[in-house]
Amino acid sequence: MGGTHVGLVMAGGRGTRMGGVEKALLEVDGRPLVEHVLMRLERVRSLRRTLCVTSPHTPRTTEHLRQLGVEVFIASGRGHYDDLHMALETMGSGSYAAFSADVPFINPEKVDELLYRHHAGDLRGERMVVVMVPIGLVASLGLKPSSPARMAGGDLQHTGIKLIHYSAGTTLERLLSEMRVITVEEESFAVNVNTPEDLEAARRLVRRFAI
Repeated sequence: MGGTHVGLVMAGGRGTRMGGVEKALLEVDGRPLVEHVLMRLERVRSLRRTLCVTSPHTPRTTEHLRQLGVEVFIASGRGHYDDLHMALETMGSGSYAAFSADVPFINPEKVDELLYRHHAGDLRGERMVVVMVPIGLVASLGLKPSSPARMAGGDLQHTGIKLIHYSAGTTLERLLSEMRVITVEEESFAVNVNTPEDLEAARRLVRRFAI
């Protein structure tokens, strides 16, 4: 079958900071954000299957993806981690890689490197790994960090990427309690579209991250 992980593209959020629009359908270079993500994940050799996780908050996104022939799982819409856990519970034990639909420029080769580390490298024993980038890297692209987090390793920004070894029956509380944060110096993970300003920045940077 090939591949070590199942990809989950998280596309069920409320888009609050965007004024409540279905963020995954906002366009960069004439293509919805979620399609940028899916296009890049097609090139990730370590993924054996990819589906999108939507919610009742994103009916247009669900319909758009189905029209494209993309496999869709409709979660509850209670929140990012709740929706992720609901998808994991339904799919069962295995290795997963979750990607937010609003990080459109992820480099497939860098994703493959992360998935190798999670499958057979230094991260293989970790139940859930949350990938972040330094805020300084975000600022170097001319961006204002829109999802900052203060950690022991410094000020970081979420990339929307999570690596998970899931065992059936594992609670969300346990996943979160065993969460490990890692920091990567990877520009392609640093463009996270949460605000109108982020969207304009992504449109400005699209050529820089062309593949």
